[in-house]
Formats: sequence, structure tokens, C-alpha cells
Amino acid sequence: MNLRTQLLFTHSKVNTQRIAAWIGQDAERFSELVTILLHDEVRVVQRAAWVLSEVGCAQPSLLEPHWNDLITALEAARHPAVPRNIFKVIADAHIYLPEDLEGRLVQACFVVLAQPQTPVAVQVHAMGCLANRLLRYPDLAVELKAVLEEGMAYASAGYRSRAQKVLKQIARMG
Repeated sequence: MNLRTQLLFTHSKVNTQRIAAWIGQDAERFSELVTILLHDEVRVVQRAAWVLSEVGCAQPSLLEPHWNDLITALEAARHPAVPRNIFKVIADAHIYLPEDLEGRLVQACFVVLAQPQTPVAVQVHAMGCLANRLLRYPDLAVELKAVLEEGMAYASAGYRSRAQKVLKQIARMG
């Protein structure tokens, strides 16, 4: 399979799953996907990001050699699909990173939560990443609580729903 050609073929769940199945547990194919995610045109990057979350949730070990590049892509995303899917795989797979990358991840999460124009799905997955880190980094709770409460003023229903769950989690902490 020519990965780039298949990504361009169509933007659908079926195609995404077909590509994810083709990648499977193959580290070389996954590396090719990451290279496309980091360097290709926006439309291809958008589609590659979706495949990344599908494969990453099923095979989180494939992500490990690429974390620095993925966090860099998250910080300089050219399309909302990139942070949405990177945050999603980190939150859903309960992935913990080395401390230096954790710091960059947490910072990226707070940046998207502080920007009301950020798409709700990106914010919701960022909340999930931060919520998963509260036991490991309990000091985050104070800042996260403040950011979420401030965001409720302009929030959509999806934001409010996830924020309320995280706020309850924070309340149970102490």
C-alpha cells in the first residue's frame, strides 16, 4: 500500500480503519505515518492524525520512539486534527511520558484550554490528558480548576460536560 495515496483516497472511517489495519504492529509503517503527519500538506496531515489515534490506542508501544516529534507537532499544529488526535491517544491509552515531555504536554493542554476559539474536541481531549495526570501531579489541580471554571463562562455543552467531570474528580482529591 502507498500510505500517502491511501490517505488521499477518501476521508472516511472505513479508510482510516483500513490503513490502521495495514499498519498493525509494524513499526516501520507507523514511522512512515508519523513522517507524513510531521511533513505533508494539511489535508494529508489531518487524515494521518486520525490514523495515528486509531493505531496509537491499539498499539501504544509504537508511539514511544516518536514522542518528542509528536509533542512538537502538537505544539505547532497546522490543523486541529493533530492536537485532537494526539491528546486523544494520550488520554485514552493513559500514556505517561518522560518528565520533560510531560511538562511540554501539560503546557500544551493549558494553552488550548485558555483559548476559547480552540475546537471543543481538542479542549475535551486536553482535559482528559490533564485529568489523567492529577494523581501523579496533584499540584496541577488548582490551576486546572481555575482554568476550567473560567472556561465555563463561554463553553459549549461538550466542554461543560467534560469540565464538570474533571471538576468532580478534583473535588474528590481533597
